[in-house]
Amino acid sequence: MKINIFDSRIKKRDLNAIHLDETDFHPCAPFFKDHPAIVPENASLVAVKGLLEHSRYIRYILKMADAMLKVGGKLEIEFYMFSLDSGTSPFRNLSGLMYEISICFKERLKLVEKKTRGDAIILNFSKISATLPEGDKIDSWSFGIVSDGRKNDRILDIINQIKQFSIPNFEVVICGPPPAKDLPDYVKVVDDNDLYFDSRIPLAKKKNRIIDVAQYNNLILFHDRFNFPTDWYENIVKHGNYFDGFCIRIVDEDTKSHRVQDWISTSLNHLEFKKLFHKEGSLHYNKWLPNWNVNGGFMIIKRHLIDRVRLNPFLHWGEAEDGDLCRRLDADGFCLTLFTSTFVTTQTHRLTVGRKRKGIFRLAQKSKSRLYLVWNFYIRKKVFIKYLNKS
Repeated sequence: MKINIFDSRIKKRDLNAIHLDETDFHPCAPFFKDHPAIVPENASLVAVKGLLEHSRYIRYILKMADAMLKVGGKLEIEFYMFSLDSGTSPFRNLSGLMYEISICFKERLKLVEKKTRGDAIILNFSKISATLPEGDKIDSWSFGIVSDGRKNDRILDIINQIKQFSIPNFEVVICGPPPAKDLPDYVKVVDDNDLYFDSRIPLAKKKNRIIDVAQYNNLILFHDRFNFPTDWYENIVKHGNYFDGFCIRIVDEDTKSHRVQDWISTSLNHLEFKKLFHKEGSLHYNKWLPNWNVNGGFMIIKRHLIDRVRLNPFLHWGEAEDGDLCRRLDADGFCLTLFTSTFVTTQTHRLTVGRKRKGIFRLAQKSKSRLYLVWNFYIRKKVFIKYLNKS
């Protein structure tokens, strides 16, 4: 099977190939679920032309090209080279392309030929090892729960919810005190007493410990405030097994209708706190940005990928350990995607619930919010000056 991934403006067609274009690749739409006729790791040749020069989804396109290509197959990339490494706006330079290729493929795809055709460069890669590690299957899951022992009843409920999914291969790993004396064989409890350096909660160390003992490559790291719907696993199977990590909808436990920090981005600006109007983190479900941020309270991720970077062990609860993890995952070639066909619920004692209005009510809500920000901006400055004068 041959697959062409071409810019839609390219007219020439090969009748013996499956043709895909930019409309087939969006990180908010699961590729193999939307293309059931394409079997993962079955194509002998995947050719890419005219897209990597300008697409914001370059990493997702490369990931899916890899996932379609069988071991021993050939990936052919034709790239119009304006420059090696100087500015080429609005197009990528060759250095930007090669950066993405190298951190995405690492040493699983080998460059076997490099040639030029006019102003274009043609790169031929051979796939020498499978996309997923051996034994990685959609029916095998590790559920890692971070606990402090204060919500044992909820943890027991979560364990029962997971059992009801009837997943062929699964385990529950709890880092923290055991929620009960007699637990099923599929529940592992790992002690966290040695992880405490002071009174802060060593959240990153606790998650790293779960990563260490998890048996399956499909890993969920989550806190004990979450609950699963009865059809959660059924919908996850529909997504398919080819992903780095993905977000699902997170809604409030009471109404199951309000978003709670489920698909968000960060500014990556260390001085963002000085801005009066900061960038809104919540994204529409059809929008993807490269400065994505996975919710540290509930993350679905491949174990072999998070094990490459791990969480910073010196960061604790409330110290943006998840944001730090996201940036290092990104630098390692990770591509976060979105899957909206399922959800989990969460308690919202501390978290902000999104209640966006529509039409004129949305405008009124936004205006009220901005006035609130302006008011508090000056109130805080006044309070801080008063504090300084008292010192």
